[in-house]
Amino acid sequence: MSKDGTYLERLVQLIERSINPDAKVEHDVQMPILTSQKGATTQCDVVITTGQPPRETVTIVEVQDRESKPAANDFRGWQQKLDDVGAQHLICVSREGFTESVIEKASQSGNRIRLVTIKELEAENIPLDFFEMYFDFESFDIEPLSKVEIHFSGTDIKKFDIVEEYQSSGDDFDLNEKIFSFNKKDLVSLNDICKTYANIQGNKDSGENRLEFIREQNHIFYLIDGNFVRTELKFEYKWIYEHINIPASVLSYEQDEHGTLAWVLKAGYEFNTGYFGFEMPVTKIEDGSGYQIKEFEFKAPPEQLVEGVLYRSSKPPT
Repeated sequence: MSKDGTYLERLVQLIERSINPDAKVEHDVQMPILTSQKGATTQCDVVITTGQPPRETVTIVEVQDRESKPAANDFRGWQQKLDDVGAQHLICVSREGFTESVIEKASQSGNRIRLVTIKELEAENIPLDFFEMYFDFESFDIEPLSKVEIHFSGTDIKKFDIVEEYQSSGDDFDLNEKIFSFNKKDLVSLNDICKTYANIQGNKDSGENRLEFIREQNHIFYLIDGNFVRTELKFEYKWIYEHINIPASVLSYEQDEHGTLAWVLKAGYEFNTGYFGFEMPVTKIEDGSGYQIKEFEFKAPPEQLVEGVLYRSSKPPT
């Protein structure tokens, strides 16, 4: 998956929303510098606001997505930002943890500064009572239809008083709109129809096909203003199919001396049509009876029809 430099920040925002479901959690916020006479602002990666005025608490979160621990200068800059905006707390997030000197300085802040490490867990470090999640996903993509012919039943056109605007060539069909039916009950899209007749072989396949639905043989119905109109439809199409099943990796979100606050189940795959994946923060129920999922984020290319399922193994939480 390509990252635009803000990926980890957005992931932290998602996690913090799971940890603090009643809080306002914002990404990429310009906060006013209290001492500025000109109304200057400073950028904060994530801002968490809890409570209501006049008892409002603001926490700023600074995220470093590098393959090294934050340097002393980074930490000093974050401390200064905390004072500049007048926030009550600072959370520093790093993939690589923190140096001993930074840990010592944070511990001397009176709980004002908190250090969090986010990292991928090795299989042997995943809690024994944790559940496993798999990403089962298939992508079916078709190119724009070609050689399209569509004709409505003359009898139905008169019967339902079909206006002329519907009697088009079909060149601008929305492939994902469910406007067709074979039984006047269940609606399907052209994408559904193309997939049904694609004769897919294996987890990765492609091909081309021509479909003909003739009124007197295997006609299809087109839904217009709530009426099922008998339709003759012919077209050609090319298709690409991919099916993938992969286990989700597990990230831990660990705060200095307080241990793991949340885990993130994460999986994704770069299909020919783009990146598809999910991120699911998981937190423990307060009484320790199990786990809970309060947030979920799924990524897919815009306007792309997808079919996917997440399923849990036979290893449920205890």
